[in-house]
Amino acid sequence: MSYGNNNYSMSNNAISAYNSGEKPLSKWTKADIVNAFPEDKQRFVESLTLKELRDNFLAYGGWHHTGKYYNRTEFWYIDEDAIEEITQEKVEQIKSKREKVEKEKVKEKPTYITAKIKYTVWVGKYRNYQKPKEYIEIVRYMSDDKIIKTENGNKRLSSVDIIFSLEQKTKYATDRQLTLKELQKRKERLMKNTGRTVEELNHIRTTNTKEKKQTHTNER
Repeated sequence: MSYGNNNYSMSNNAISAYNSGEKPLSKWTKADIVNAFPEDKQRFVESLTLKELRDNFLAYGGWHHTGKYYNRTEFWYIDEDAIEEITQEKVEQIKSKREKVEKEKVKEKPTYITAKIKYTVWVGKYRNYQKPKEYIEIVRYMSDDKIIKTENGNKRLSSVDIIFSLEQKTKYATDRQLTLKELQKRKERLMKNTGRTVEELNHIRTTNTKEKKQTHTNER
C-alpha cells in the first residue's frame, strides 16, 4: 500500500478504485444510481429511497486505505446484474418491506442509555508528530443515536468501545441478587431437613473442604 501525491487523502489502490467506478457508500447519491439504469427503467426506481437503492443495486468491491491515518474505507460499485433484472414487480417488492420496518420502529421506542466508553484521539500540534491518546468517560445517549457527545466532541457510536452500560451492570446486580436468594433458600431447606443451625452447617462445610484439600495433598 502506497500513497500518491494526493495530500495523503487516498492510497493508490483507492484512486484506482475510484477510476474504475467504485466509491464509498456515502458518496453514492440517488441520482448516481438511478442514472445507471437504462432510460426505460429509470421510471421504475425513481420512487425508491436512497437507502433502498444502495441496499439493492450496489455491490461490495473491497476496502482501501484513505485519510492521513490510513483508515479502512469500504468501496462499492453498481451491481449490473441487479439492474438488468429489475422489473416493476421487483420494485413493488422492495417497497413492501417499508411497512414492516415502520411497524418495528413503532414497537421499539428509543430509551436512554448510560455507558462507560473508551476511545482514542490523535493529539499533537503537527500532523506528522501526533500520537494516540486514550480517553475513558461516562456518556448518556438515546438507544437509536448514531452520534454521541463526548468531552472531545461528537463521536460515532460505532467508533467507540463500550466498556459497559448501566443497564448491563444493573442486570448483573439483579442476577447476582437472585443467585444469593437461591443460595439462602437452599440453606434454609438444609436447616429444615437436617435440624441443624447455620453455624453447624458452615462448620460441616469448612471441615469437608479442609479434608478434601488434605486428601489431594496426600495423593501428590
